[in-house]
Amino acid sequence: MENTSNMKPRQDVSIRRRPNALFFGCDHFHPKAIELARTFLQASFEDTARTTVQRQGFRIVQEFSTPLPKMRYKGNAPPVMVLRKSLQKQKGKNMFTNR
Repeated sequence: MENTSNMKPRQDVSIRRRPNALFFGCDHFHPKAIELARTFLQASFEDTARTTVQRQGFRIVQEFSTPLPKMRYKGNAPPVMVLRKSLQKQKGKNMFTNR
């Protein structure tokens, strides 16, 4: 693998036939390391987002990370809803009406 950190930008053409200068940004990292970091960051972001939502008083109604064993899909999928606890108490049974 050649060292591209000291190279000049490569001239390229975009889809609309406009000239562009192409710079190499991630030339010091192995491609597998970037891929592993991306999956680790994505997993930590999802975990952090889930705990943050729960700390703010919301309840996650349905999580897609838990598989349902041997369950067949029939009909329409229910919408995923996140409701604040105070709103659940206020609206009660009329939470789906527009009144």
